[in-house]
Amino acid sequence: MLLAATVWATDSDLDGIDDGVDNCPYHYNPDQSDMDADGIGDVCDECPSVYNPDQSDVDADGVGDVCDCCPYNYNPEQEDLNSNGICDACDPVFSKTEAWSVIKSLYR
Repeated sequence: MLLAATVWATDSDLDGIDDGVDNCPYHYNPDQSDMDADGIGDVCDECPSVYNPDQSDVDADGVGDVCDCCPYNYNPEQEDLNSNGICDACDPVFSKTEAWSVIKSLYR
């Protein structure tokens, strides 16, 4: 006697990919794009262009630590007004005077 079991697939995001194999099961991503090949779909990845399977984001700003120019200070915009490669949230050199001169140059 052969017993058949019914297996129900779950597709939480309705993208046509079963949650068990979906690389981002709660966000619609039918193409399963994963630019950095870390197993996390790009729509769920906090740093989609750099391999970071643990998705660490210490400051909870939505930018993964491996891509965050100031990973311990909340700075979702990643501003670097003086373009020195250090985000303003962490830049000890960036002064208010310098900030105003950069802002003024944007409106000339």
